[in-house]
Amino acid sequence: MRRKISVFFEITEYNGIKVLFDRECSMCLRMVARMRPVWEPRGFEFVPLQAEWVRRKLALPEEELLREMRVLMPNGRVLGGADAHALLWGYVWWLWPLWLLDKVPGGHWLINWFYERIAANRYRISHWLDCENACNLKDLTSTPDRKENNT
Repeated sequence: MRRKISVFFEITEYNGIKVLFDRECSMCLRMVARMRPVWEPRGFEFVPLQAEWVRRKLALPEEELLREMRVLMPNGRVLGGADAHALLWGYVWWLWPLWLLDKVPGGHWLINWFYERIAANRYRISHWLDCENACNLKDLTSTPDRKENNT
């Protein structure tokens, strides 16, 4: 499903993997703005968790739906939080140290512990970082040139 266009620059066609994020969280939007230049050329698509087709697909209560970022694989598998990040890290050579940390004994626990603390307090962190006023967030809620997939 994923076909490399360039060996040197890791540019691929769309690979069907969707990164699902909370579009109501300014810290999440700030992270999406920073991640897009890294992940979109590798074929990833960013979609808000609040998109109607995502809500139907995941069929989770609102609080659970927005608890963590998720990755939706083309085969329908859903990874959340630290597991989702670990998967993403494996696609970028300069993030392999984090991917490897996830594989060593105790590493996944440490990454998961850290992720859960950040996710649980992201609205407070957003306020502390003044993300609401510092970020230009209007154009970050959908991926340009992609239709919402109803799968």
